[in-house]
Amino acid sequence: MRISRSLLPTLVLLLVTSTSPAQFVPTPLTLLTTAKTVVVRHRAGRDSQLVIRAKLDGRALPLRAPGCPAESAIELSAGFPPFGFGSGGVVALPCEDWSTTPKGGYRFRADAPGPAGVTEIVYGPKKLVIKASGDAVAFLAGPVAFLQAWLTIGDERFLVRFHNFKRNEATRIAGRRPTKPAAAGEAAFWDTVWADDPREDEALALLEQAVRKQKKDGRSRFLLGMMHLYGLQNSDPFAPTADELVKMETAQEHLDAAVELLPNDPRIAGFRAGLTYASGVAHGDEALKTLGRERIEAAVAADVLFNSFDYFAIAPAFGDVRGDDPFWQSRFVALADVVLQDNLDCPVTRPETCGNVGMAPHNVEGTFFLLGDIYAKGGRPDDAEAWWSAAKSLGEAVGYAHLGLADERLGQGAARAALYADDDPTNDPPIVAAGIGYCQYCHNK
Repeated sequence: MRISRSLLPTLVLLLVTSTSPAQFVPTPLTLLTTAKTVVVRHRAGRDSQLVIRAKLDGRALPLRAPGCPAESAIELSAGFPPFGFGSGGVVALPCEDWSTTPKGGYRFRADAPGPAGVTEIVYGPKKLVIKASGDAVAFLAGPVAFLQAWLTIGDERFLVRFHNFKRNEATRIAGRRPTKPAAAGEAAFWDTVWADDPREDEALALLEQAVRKQKKDGRSRFLLGMMHLYGLQNSDPFAPTADELVKMETAQEHLDAAVELLPNDPRIAGFRAGLTYASGVAHGDEALKTLGRERIEAAVAADVLFNSFDYFAIAPAFGDVRGDDPFWQSRFVALADVVLQDNLDCPVTRPETCGNVGMAPHNVEGTFFLLGDIYAKGGRPDDAEAWWSAAKSLGEAVGYAHLGLADERLGQGAARAALYADDDPTNDPPIVAAGIGYCQYCHNK
């Protein structure tokens, strides 16, 4: 039986605050980018094997003591084309199995494949090594869109994530070790997007070096394109400056290259698609807008849960489309229904897409505000109010920085819907994602 729209936000909020709170409460996160490598082997008659290595840099220090009474856990997971996600789950590591090393680090050992198949973890002082084997890692078979390990020690989560592969096959996965500028550029990118240590110009310069040094580095291409988009977050999609148009064209070039270099990840094609349409709006190019829509449709078909946001995130670029237009109703409002009503298990099955545990620490709150705006323009103010209210309630619980959005919206659903519905487009209230590449509402910590 389909759930009543009026009850849905309440049910979702109950899910968020009680059933699976770990999926929605942001926790500290340190991304390890330097000297990272991964090898996964599957051979007939032998146990599957996984080895991950990364260097611990200054951002990962000081070390956290993982021994008793501290709690630690590990999760191995991967994305699988076209839209699959596989995880061994968050598995606790018994604190008594940690010991100190002579050089001041820590080692976890299991005599046989232990939790999550782990046989050994070396943590610090300068490196992280994760070794696992057996049935618990058998699901990590290529091709993969990405492969990653989350290691939790106390209140800190470390992430090692791989997108570039020398081998990406059913029997063997081998990551391509990043160059120094690629590793530093990825760190600078996320420090900027997370608002930990914003350094946009440095990120751009490092990623430019990375793509010059390694032409097959699709990850740096993607991040470089997205960093150029990040610089457009306060732009007007209908009146861009000459410099903003250059940024869009440069971003398009890099995302086009990333799609070719990382063909197993449909999310990259989705980001590229959204930019193509926004570029068509900015240039007044109807052919480019048509191409953008075609690319978005293909991306949504490949992964509706993730790539539907290629429509939602560039909603302001569709400012010339009325909320009662069949296109808005079918490709915005109807997609919002799919995301919010037909995928209530998504926080469990794809927590990094539908929760706050991935690279977007406030993904849920930002999404609720954005989709509430989509509903308001679509002539469903009651639904808009319900989702804005859910966003506020969750935001208050997790310390969301943009709760002022609730003050602007709550109680104004009918009035905002009426402004969208009249014949004057100049008085339309701004949608929360106003501006191309506006990522702070979900990604800023």
